[in-house]
Amino acid sequence: MRSLLWVLIAGLVGAFTLGVAVAQDAPVVVEEDDLTSDAWHPIAYVTDAEDGPPQILSAGPGYGSPFPLSVGYNVGVLGPQGQSPMAWRPDGSQLAFVSDTGNASAVVLTTLQGETRVLAQGLPARAYAPQWSPSGSFLTVLAPEGAGMGLHLIQSADGRSTRISSGAIQRAVWAGNADVLAIVKSGGVEVWTPEQGQALHVPGTESVGARVSWSADGQLLAIDGVLAGGGKGVIVVRPAQGTKAEVGAGEAGLELVEMNPAREELLALRPVSAGRYHLVRFAPPWTNGENLTTTVGPDFVTPESVTAESPLARYSPTGQYVAFVAHPLDSMLARYLYIVRDGGTPVCVSEPVGVQTITWSRDGSRVAFTGRRGSVGRLSQSLFITAPTGGGYARLGTNVLAYEWAPAGDALAYISPLSRSRRLALGVTSTATGELRWLSLGVLRASWYPR
Repeated sequence: MRSLLWVLIAGLVGAFTLGVAVAQDAPVVVEEDDLTSDAWHPIAYVTDAEDGPPQILSAGPGYGSPFPLSVGYNVGVLGPQGQSPMAWRPDGSQLAFVSDTGNASAVVLTTLQGETRVLAQGLPARAYAPQWSPSGSFLTVLAPEGAGMGLHLIQSADGRSTRISSGAIQRAVWAGNADVLAIVKSGGVEVWTPEQGQALHVPGTESVGARVSWSADGQLLAIDGVLAGGGKGVIVVRPAQGTKAEVGAGEAGLELVEMNPAREELLALRPVSAGRYHLVRFAPPWTNGENLTTTVGPDFVTPESVTAESPLARYSPTGQYVAFVAHPLDSMLARYLYIVRDGGTPVCVSEPVGVQTITWSRDGSRVAFTGRRGSVGRLSQSLFITAPTGGGYARLGTNVLAYEWAPAGDALAYISPLSRSRRLALGVTSTATGELRWLSLGVLRASWYPR
C-alpha cells in the first residue's frame, strides 16, 4: 500500500488545464455542510479521536454517507513515523488493520461491504504498520519489544504468525512483484524469502539507516552498505546466489536513490559538497555511470532530500523516465524539476519552486510534486501537477503535507489542516476538471482502494 501523503489545498484551479501556476486564496474553511462521501473511487480513511475512538470509514462513488469498516474493533495507533494502521491487500479484496485488544494486538480483515474477521490475534501490544506482500499471501507488522522491535510475519491463508526478526529494526521493504522482504536494522540488512523461512543477514550491509531498493522481480537488492575498502557506498546483492557487486567500481560516498522498476538499473547520488550531489544512473556491470545532473548544466547539482523517504529523484513506473531536482551550485533556492527520457535530454517542467517530493501516477502519464518559491521548509508547500513531456504545470493548492494518486490517475487525495482549528480534512480533486470534494474532518490517514 502506498501511504497517503498529507496535503493542504487552499483553493483550486478553476477550469483545470496544465498551464502557468495560478495564485491561491487563503486557507479554506470546511464546514460539516460542505462534506460529501461521493468520491470518484472507493477510499478508506482513519478518523482521529476528537469525536470518539478512532475508526475506519470509507467513501466512494454514489455514497450518501461514510460507511464504517471497523465496527466492534479498536483501531490501532499510528507508527512512530506516522505509519498507517491499515493496508489494502494488493488485489483489493480485503483491508487489513491493526486492532488494540488491551495487552495484545490483533490483525483484522474487512471488505468494502464491512464484512470483518480476525486474521491473527495474540500479537504484542501496540503493533503497527501492516504491509502486504505483493501476492497477498503474507502480511507483516512491527511491534515494540523491549528497547527494540519485533517483525511478525502472518500467513493470510490461516493467520499463523511468526516473529522473523527483532532488534533495532527501522523498516521492512517488500519487493515490487515478488514475496521477498528486506529488513533494515542497525546491525545491517536481512532478507527473508518463503523458501528460507527465516531472515538472513546480508554481508557488507553494516550501515545504520541504510536505504534499500528491490528490483521488481526480487532478484536484485541495492543497498547503502560498507565497501570492501571500509568506506560507505552502494552495493548490489543477488540474494538467491549470494553474490554482490560494488557500484561505481567501489566508489566511496555514493548514496542509493532507488532501482529501476522495470530493468536492472539504479540511481545513486555522488557527493559534490555538503548537501549537494550529482545524480548518476548505473547499469550492469555497475562500474561507469551516466551523470544526469550535469546534462542540465555543468554547474548544476541535486540538493539533499528533506527526508529519507522522499528522494528528489524518481523513476517513472515504467522505468523510461527519471524525474529529478537540480539547481545552480550557487543558488540553492532556484530548484527546478527536470524529467529525462531514456536517451534524451532533460526537460524542465517547473519554475524554481523548491521541490520537496515527487510522485508519479501509476501509469506514468503525470507527475505530482510539492514545493514553494523562496523556501525549502516543509510548511506551506504547494501541490503541482505536470506531464513528463513538459508543456506547463498547474498548482492545486498550498500548505501541502502529503498526497496520493488514485489508481487510475484521474484524482488525487489529500489531507489539509484547516483554518485556525488545524483539524485535518480529507479532500479529493479531479485531475481532469479540478473539481474538489471534501470527504471528512478529523482524518489521520487515508488510502485509495487499489483497483
